[in-house]
Amino acid sequence: MVVLLIAAGADVNIALMDIGETPLSVAAYGGYADVVAQLAAAPGVDVNLVGLCRLTPSKPVLKVAMTQALDTTK
Repeated sequence: MVVLLIAAGADVNIALMDIGETPLSVAAYGGYADVVAQLAAAPGVDVNLVGLCRLTPSKPVLKVAMTQALDTTK
């Protein structure tokens, strides 16, 4: 679904109106590694955007990546 939305021109940097976070930050905080990977590969994505909580997704993205890497070694 994410790939289809990106292909259709969805703005991957848009802040969600109810929480002020980007899709990438929401996916990262939620631990959705596959969605993070798809959004991170999207043209024009900005991993340094700051949401209402004053956090960037770059640190949670690293957490998701590390968690995913550890899960594949089991």
